[in-house]
Amino acid sequence: MQYETDPVLIEDLISFQVFLLSTMDHKEKLKTHDSSFAWKDFLVGGKTDIADLKRVTTEYAWENKVTLAEKAEWCYKAIWVGRNQGNYKCHPEFLLETQLVT
Repeated sequence: MQYETDPVLIEDLISFQVFLLSTMDHKEKLKTHDSSFAWKDFLVGGKTDIADLKRVTTEYAWENKVTLAEKAEWCYKAIWVGRNQGNYKCHPEFLLETQLVT
């Protein structure tokens, strides 16, 4: 059995997953990301068949809880304390989303 995945889909998924993380290089209060697929619907909806993944341009957003400029303080808030509080990432079910008409 040979299985091939569209490289565009893989790249979009990787980009989406990185977007969900809080990183020091992105200190904006509202993180946004345009995706070519409806990842939130697919992941949160418990879908397992890739055929159920809709190809629709979607803008996702979430409130970045750690926007500190000082590295040690950012690490403390995002990783040390943030692990329990969820400051280091956004779970897909909490994303804001807008489907864009192209």
